[in-house]
Amino acid sequence: MTSTSAAGYHDLLEGKLISSVTTTKSTGVTVKVKQVNGATPTWSTAAHRLKVTQRTANNSKAEIWDVAAGTTQSGQTVTLGTITRGISLSDGTDFSAGTGISFAAGADVFLAWDSHDAALTVKKDLTNEYTALQSFDTVDFTTDGTEYFKLPSLTTTERDALSAAEGMMVYNETTSQLNSYEGGNWVASTSGSVANASTTVAGKVEEATVAEQGSSTGAGATGARLFPSTANLIKAHAIYTPAYLTGGGSATAHGALWTGVTDGSFTISIDGTEYDITGLDFSATTDEDGIAAAIQVAIRAATSSTETCVWSTDHFIISSVLTTSSSAITVTSAVGSGTDISGAGATEYMDCETAVGTVTAKVINPSADENKLTILDSTGVHAAENLGTGTADSTKYLRGDGTWQTLLSAVLESKMFGDGSDGAKTIASSENLNPASEFNYTTLSLAAGQTLGLSSVNTPLIVKCRGNVTINGTIDLDGDGSAGGTGQGSGSDSGDDANSPISGFTIDGGIGQAGDNDGLKGLSILSTTAEGGLTLIESSFLTSLYRYVVCGSGGGSGSSADANVSGDGGNGGGAALLYIAGDLTLGAASVITADGTAGSLGEGGGAGDGAGGGGGAVIIIVGGSITDGGITLGATGGAGAGAAAAGAAGKIYIYSILDGTIITS
Repeated sequence: MTSTSAAGYHDLLEGKLISSVTTTKSTGVTVKVKQVNGATPTWSTAAHRLKVTQRTANNSKAEIWDVAAGTTQSGQTVTLGTITRGISLSDGTDFSAGTGISFAAGADVFLAWDSHDAALTVKKDLTNEYTALQSFDTVDFTTDGTEYFKLPSLTTTERDALSAAEGMMVYNETTSQLNSYEGGNWVASTSGSVANASTTVAGKVEEATVAEQGSSTGAGATGARLFPSTANLIKAHAIYTPAYLTGGGSATAHGALWTGVTDGSFTISIDGTEYDITGLDFSATTDEDGIAAAIQVAIRAATSSTETCVWSTDHFIISSVLTTSSSAITVTSAVGSGTDISGAGATEYMDCETAVGTVTAKVINPSADENKLTILDSTGVHAAENLGTGTADSTKYLRGDGTWQTLLSAVLESKMFGDGSDGAKTIASSENLNPASEFNYTTLSLAAGQTLGLSSVNTPLIVKCRGNVTINGTIDLDGDGSAGGTGQGSGSDSGDDANSPISGFTIDGGIGQAGDNDGLKGLSILSTTAEGGLTLIESSFLTSLYRYVVCGSGGGSGSSADANVSGDGGNGGGAALLYIAGDLTLGAASVITADGTAGSLGEGGGAGDGAGGGGGAVIIIVGGSITDGGITLGATGGAGAGAAAAGAAGKIYIYSILDGTIITS
């Protein structure tokens, strides 16, 4: 309380009669002042008016006293100045002058209101009352159970018409709410009937449960709008299925072996801590379920947790209870004391030892987060594991069925472009490669004026490169396909069949002819009816590429009708397949050639001439871009000798996956 003066406080100052008052007593009346917030107010010494009331079991009575100046006070005891008795009350009842009502000690005494009308009706001075109340830190209100404190009741319009000041309070009849003036605005109390919030009205809301979030419920149990709970927001899945140990199917069945064990023991690690489980007594068990129950009790006693052990058909299952990333379990082993029931000893018992027991590690349990909302992680993205099942990394994409699948590009990188195990390759001087081996380079460079050839024939060359390739020299595969037929003194010889990287896939060689006819031409991938030409659109892209990398077949030799030797058939052109993950640069002097060779003439007379070998096939697949400085390409069939047929033309095909650029012979 900031002040204890009675001036201007009106009915706030009160007390009780210390002694009884007769009907005519007017002097020496004493009152005990009621303290306010632990402090004793100062009673007025000037003339003032009092109201005295007293309630009994059957009735109540009241009287107004005029007190003359001269009141004295000692602590809580006030001796009133001379009292004038017999003053009329507001109900008009008159008393004889100088005569009043008798009051017993303890009657209530109130300092009366300062203003009243001619009939002495007590009236309230609102302005002075409010000013008086402001000078208190707190005000105590007492009631006998029938009295109450009531704020002014106004409509919203009436409230808004007030000259409001901070701290004012009213009851709003329009909204059925208590309103207080705070920070320059009328604020509705949360008590009472609070309207539900909407998109345009502030009001009551509820925190949604996980189930309500999942069902998209609009309102909660009280009808209020729902908002997501922060407890139901996740950055990444953090709930796991517990790790568990599955014993082998040779566990010892219940019987004398088990009931004879009263000091069973085993060691097991659960959730990263190793425990020696000892003192197991199975003498009172009646079946395998009872054995499992006894083991479970012992494990829980050791861990102070709630792990489980159950029997399932022919084996035991021991499970961790943790659903965090710390959940773990191991197989069992011997403690070194007591009867070992781990299974590591001579008797199987639990059959959960190393090499028999199977540990199933904890895994993320996405279903445990059903209906929760995901939020961005510290990198500003959604955690990949929240989007689908399986392991997500830079080589995966998310399928429509919610699983992470390896990208086609990752498959191509590993299968098409190799592993780079042969390192960087620079051909600074001419060199022949053995096509019996597959080459895996990181980069490849063929210097100007230098030639890359093959050390054996009729086997396609396969080169894979993880990086860039530069060709400034010549890749020469002329005549590196199948051999042509050999000229004969009589009869004829067909050319060899041409080989592909696919086992068992060949192109027939040119056929030698009887009599003095010329041999038939060597074939190429373009002329074999089995393929129908070079087409890369197949059900399997990789298989398609391999099928089209086929050497040219040899031309058939001519036949001879006399002792003269017929002409040889030409050799087919070689074949190669290059996979380049990076860019391909083709210099102005670069050349790739896979021509078939020409057939030779017969010796004359009745000897026929050899046919030309078929052209080879070269396919280069480029993951990056192609820069062509003016490469020369050739895969022609070899010329036939004399009137013999030329070999069929082959094909060279260079293609960029990146931008679709095609260079072809």
